[in-house]
Amino acid sequence: MGRIILTSAGSWDAVPGFNTELHTEVKGPDRDFAEDFVFVGRRADVLDDSDIERVREHTHLIHAGIDFEGETRSWAQKAAQLALAAVTAGATSVFVETACKAFTKKALSGIDPTDPHSLFHLFVEVMGDATHFSTEGMHAFGLAEVKAPYSAVNRESAQAAVISLAAQMVCERFKPVNGGYFRASESAPLYEVTQSSVDEARSDDPYANPLPSWVLQLSD
Repeated sequence: MGRIILTSAGSWDAVPGFNTELHTEVKGPDRDFAEDFVFVGRRADVLDDSDIERVREHTHLIHAGIDFEGETRSWAQKAAQLALAAVTAGATSVFVETACKAFTKKALSGIDPTDPHSLFHLFVEVMGDATHFSTEGMHAFGLAEVKAPYSAVNRESAQAAVISLAAQMVCERFKPVNGGYFRASESAPLYEVTQSSVDEARSDDPYANPLPSWVLQLSD
């Protein structure tokens, strides 16, 4: 199942309406939302002081979301169009909650809803912890996440493999094969591709991808 959730923040006397197929809901200001947005935006180094001030002073939130079946870019295109319409109508920020990505009006100015690379940038994040790199937000396209464990030896190649496979899945409609192999470039290390179990992928988190992840393991 695919899912997209995004929230636009702005200050309006009259909240604008939008012609969209996504489900929308207007709410009042939410301090927790503002601080979450600032935390994520600071972590990604995409906010300046004026951006932070504007999001903290918002008077309204427009929540939008959709659940859908199948692999498609159409809902991501519609959600991108809504995000652009929101900032055109005065929204100062858009939080793509299913990817944990923060965008200001300026950052959205280069997004083209017809370009799959723009959609990948808008709806997919790559995050790392102490042991793994993993995508977040691939369910915006009805696709599973991609992840790879890494060590000090293969940190860079693991990150490159995750980004490359995920981008090819979205932009080129590449379909991984369970038990197959993948490399980010001709000179890059070879990774074996396996799919996690369905049970491993289940979560009660509404922002989590319910599809079993693709896992890249460095081939011997």
